[in-house]
Amino acid sequence: MDIFEGRISSCGFSSGDRFVIGDWQKSPYGAFTNIMWAKSDGTRILIAQKQNIAEYVSSIYNFEEIIIEEFIIERKLKGIKIQAGL
Repeated sequence: MDIFEGRISSCGFSSGDRFVIGDWQKSPYGAFTNIMWAKSDGTRILIAQKQNIAEYVSSIYNFEEIIIEEFIIERKLKGIKIQAGL
């Protein structure tokens, strides 16, 4: 059994797009953050910073597209800010 310590944040928009952010401080892969984006047409996209993280997460959930992308993370007590596409 893999044990993770962290948090999951999510949001949805009137456009139909939804985002789920997994922000893990402790895991078998060390600290990491990943983004799951469900587009309004139902397409699910995984955005991860490293290939091994993308492989792990996509072994649990199904995605139509996987993007390896660096992003900046700003953690706050009651939220998280991520800047991607640098």
